[in-house]
Amino acid sequence: MTIRARAAEGRVLLWDLDGVLVRTEDLYFRATREVLIELDLELGRRDYHRLFLQESRDPLRLAVAERGWGQTEFAALHRRRLRRYCGLLGTEEIRVEGAAETIELLAERHVMGVVTGSKREHVEVLASRTDFFHLFDFVVTLDDVDFPKPHPEPYLQAVRRSGARPGACLAIEDSERGLRSAKAAGIECWVIPNDLTREADFSAADRRIGSIGELAALLTGIDP
Repeated sequence: MTIRARAAEGRVLLWDLDGVLVRTEDLYFRATREVLIELDLELGRRDYHRLFLQESRDPLRLAVAERGWGQTEFAALHRRRLRRYCGLLGTEEIRVEGAAETIELLAERHVMGVVTGSKREHVEVLASRTDFFHLFDFVVTLDDVDFPKPHPEPYLQAVRRSGARPGACLAIEDSERGLRSAKAAGIECWVIPNDLTREADFSAADRRIGSIGELAALLTGIDP
C-alpha cells in the first residue's frame, strides 16, 4: 500500500528528532559550550535555550559578531563544534526511554515521518545507533529545506511527502521553534518538553504531555 493510501486511513505522525526520539539536545549544547570556552566565553543552559531553541540565534555566530570576525571565522568554529558533536553522538547514551517501543507500536497504524533541523550526516549517525529508523516512511533534514524551523517549510515538505492534508497530521515537538514551525504549517502539535525546554512557553501547543509513552497511550489506548 502506498504512503498516500495509508495516510488516507489514519493520522500522519510527524516527529521531531532531537530531544523527542533521541537525547541529543544536551549534546549539541555541550559541543557549543566547549567551543565557546576556548574563546573564554561562558554559555549557560538558560541562555542556550533562549538563544538557540527560542530565538533561533546561534551563540557561536553572536560570539563571532561581538569580536568583529566574519564568515570565515564562524565557519571554522562551526566545524569544530560539529566534530565535537559527532564525537558525542558516537559515544554518549542517546536512547529515550520508551521511544523504540512507541515507534514500533505506532508504525502499525500510522504513516510516520521525521522532521528535523539536523543535517543528514548526523541523522545517519543517529539511525545507526537506534533500531527504529527503518519504520519511518520519510525523513526531512536540514539539507532538504531552504528555511529551517521555525519557518513552516520543513513541515510543509513533510505534508507533501505524506500525501495528506495538514489537518490530517500531528506533529510531536519539544521546542518553541519546532512548535511555531508546525503551527505555521497548519498542523496540530503536541509537545513533550525535555530538560532544556521544560520552562519554555508552550501556550500555543494543542497538548502538552510528559513522555513518549504517554503519547502512545493517548493515541492507541495501549501502554507501549
